[in-house]
Amino acid sequence: DFNSLLLEEFYDSIITISDPKTSHLIINKISKNIKYNKWYQYWGDPFTLDITRKNIYPRFILRVLEKKILKNANKIIYVSPFTLKQQQNLFPSFKTKMMFLPPAYAISSHNQQNNKKDKSQNDKYVISYIGSYPSKIRNIMPLYDAIKKLNNSFKTYIIGDSDISLQQTANITLGVRQNTEEIEAESDLHICLLNKEGGQIPSKVYYLSASTKPILIILDGELKQDIKAFFKSFNRYYFCENNTTEIFQAINRIKEENKNFEIIEDFSPKNIAERFMEI
Repeated sequence: DFNSLLLEEFYDSIITISDPKTSHLIINKISKNIKYNKWYQYWGDPFTLDITRKNIYPRFILRVLEKKILKNANKIIYVSPFTLKQQQNLFPSFKTKMMFLPPAYAISSHNQQNNKKDKSQNDKYVISYIGSYPSKIRNIMPLYDAIKKLNNSFKTYIIGDSDISLQQTANITLGVRQNTEEIEAESDLHICLLNKEGGQIPSKVYYLSASTKPILIILDGELKQDIKAFFKSFNRYYFCENNTTEIFQAINRIKEENKNFEIIEDFSPKNIAERFMEI
């Protein structure tokens, strides 16, 4: 079984990566029985401060559990610099072994083909928002109201799970989470919607950077200006506030400018792997 398989060897390093967070839980549970030198934990969302969590346990219980897991790590890596700061404040005794390293994107065959096209080949300008939008976490209504105001030269995909029901129109296609590579490749504009609170950054912001197409980050939450300042340094993204007027204006401006961008090498698999090895 899994436990006996791990016990057969001595490991120079153990690396656990979330999500799912169970990877950290499993190794922590059996860590006393494994022969290893160092344990590196790579965290997407934390336990205690995860606003997306669906858990019956109160926050103080999660904090106790999280502290036990973090205590056993040699290095603790977070994919958001803002989550890192929050975690260092929450667990100051582990501050020195915590660090930030963004996730790497993967260039799909669809993106490779689509990135070779200098300008859109679509009959309509295609916008896509791909990601969950539960009302507790993200406020998608300003985006939805903005795209309803767009004229017939636009086509929009909103693909993701939610607890709210939107109405499909002739120019708005709705769907649940699925293989979205073809939609991403067809898109002329990618949209990322920030969370309503917290320091977690939707992973799509990083993953979509493998595309040369424009990316609009819709700002929200108490850390929105800090997040904007971080991503603005890459000279790659558009930004607007999460209200209908600004979103509508931003989309029309982006379409009019019709710009393509360079892929951000900072988030490339090679670059991230090299930085991880330096750690």
